[in-house]
Amino acid sequence: KKKQYNFEIPNNFHRETLKKIDYYFTLNNKILAISKQKLKNIRGKIIMTGWPRVDLWKKKYKFLYKKEIEDIKKNYKNFILFNSDFSTITKNYKEEINRYYFFNFDENEKLKKKYLEERENFAKNCYLEFLEFKKFLIKFANKNKKQNIVIRPHPSENLRTWHDAVSGLENVFIEPPIGDVTPWIYASKCVLHRGCTTGLQALFMNKPSAFILLNKNLKTKQPFMEKSIVYDICDKVTNIKDLELWVKKNK
Repeated sequence: KKKQYNFEIPNNFHRETLKKIDYYFTLNNKILAISKQKLKNIRGKIIMTGWPRVDLWKKKYKFLYKKEIEDIKKNYKNFILFNSDFSTITKNYKEEINRYYFFNFDENEKLKKKYLEERENFAKNCYLEFLEFKKFLIKFANKNKKQNIVIRPHPSENLRTWHDAVSGLENVFIEPPIGDVTPWIYASKCVLHRGCTTGLQALFMNKPSAFILLNKNLKTKQPFMEKSIVYDICDKVTNIKDLELWVKKNK
């Protein structure tokens, strides 16, 4: 991860933005050290705080979500939660992925071109994988009409595209990614994901967690190391039969 931090920490900001930041909070001492080295022009202080989000995964804090959990269960009963992180799910994947741009490449055209090509290739693969998932979802939902499925799209994903994708499926629901995902994990009977942080969170909270990978031929490049970590420790779903057996096992 050190290579990733060295790359992303300085590149995630426009140079002028750094002059306006009063405090930059970091997750751990490794990120703290790299941030102090790479963010020379920051106006304010760089502080190591840890990650409050992860602290709230502890069982002793479950009471904070009690009312939300009850309301979610009342609405969706015994549901599968799918936390999406495709990010790019429309034909405009090039424009979507390039909204997140590393300004430090502006001075190196060769590096900039290579970076954009890699980003666009990654976005295309994610879009193709989303299309595979949509076909899979329709087949599973129609075959298992008594099983509710709640999808929480990634904040970068187009909600209209998701609503169009599940149109006509009475047992599939789209919930905008508003607020903390924690009560949704608690309220669900199991969590399906593509390797996002919620896969780890679900395991930490003793909730069944499965990594879905439908078409290995797509060879989607996962940009973060934690994707492979989550894949190694979670159950695997590669087809409808896998999902049916996994759901049955985790009633």
